Amino acid sequence: MSKERPAFKSLRSGTGLYAYLLCGLITGGLIGVTIGFSADQSSAVVSDTAAAMEKLQKDGKYVCLLLHKEKNDKVSSFQKAAEVLKKNQADKVELIMADVLASTSESLLKKFRMDPERMPMPFLIVFAPNGVVTGAFETDPDEKKLADSILSQQATQCLKLLQDGKNVVLCIQGESTKGKEQVVEAVNTFLADKTYKDTFDKVFIDPGKSENKAFLEKLNVTMTADEAVTIVLTAQGRIAGTFKGMTSKDQLVKSLQACGSSCGSKGLG
Repeated sequence: MSKERPAFKSLRSGTGLYAYLLCGLITGGLIGVTIGFSADQSSAVVSDTAAAMEKLQKDGKYVCLLLHKEKNDKVSSFQKAAEVLKKNQADKVELIMADVLASTSESLLKKFRMDPERMPMPFLIVFAPNGVVTGAFETDPDEKKLADSILSQQATQCLKLLQDGKNVVLCIQGESTKGKEQVVEAVNTFLADKTYKDTFDKVFIDPGKSENKAFLEKLNVTMTADEAVTIVLTAQGRIAGTFKGMTSKDQLVKSLQACGSSCGSKGLG
C-alpha cells in the first residue's frame, strides 16, 4: 500500500467555480465564459454561451472555453493553441471564444458564480462532455499539456464521481490481466458493505488503451495490463491506498482507516 498523498488538486478560485483536476494536468488556476463560435476560420454568433456549451457537451464534445475582455496577441495565441487541439482531435473538440463583458455571458457567469473582475485574462478552460474540468490555463498552453486535457471516458467518469462528492475504487485492469476476477470480487464485497455502499463507487479503466495513458501517469501507474492495480480515491482528492495484484475487502478498509479524518468523508471506517 502506498503512503497517502494528494492525487488531485481541488481548486476554488475567486470565480467560485469548483473542480477536481489532476495534479500536473494544468498550469494555473481556473475559469471560463461566452461567445463567438469558432468553426474553421469563421465565427457564428450565439445568443447564449451556456446553452451553446451544453448542446456541444450533449453531442459528446469537449469544449475549450476561451475567455477574454478584448482581442489582442495573447488571446490570438491561446486561440491558435485551441485550434490546433481541435484539428488534432477531429470531431471531439470545439472552441468557444468568450467576451466576459458581453450580455451573452450572463447565464454562464451566473451558473458558475464567476466574477470577471477577479479572473486572469485571457483564460482557457477545458470541459469534458460530462461537465468535468480537465484543464485550465492562464498562460499560453503548450501542445502536450493541452492535449493531456483530453481524457478517456473512464477517466472523466472517475473525475465526475469525485467532483460530485463520491469516493472511488479505481480498478485498473484489462482483458488479459491476471487475477482480475479476485480483485473484482473483493471490490464488490467492499461496496456491498452498508458502511461504504452509499459513499463509494467503482470505475474500471483499461491500462492497455493509449487514451488512458495521461490519466494513469498522474496516478503513477505504469501502463501494463499484466497485473491488476486497485486505487482508493477519496472525494477530497487523496489516494488512500494503492494495491498491486490481489487485494481484499480488509485491505481496502484498512487503507481508509489509515487515511482517517484527513480524508474528510463520512463512512470511511
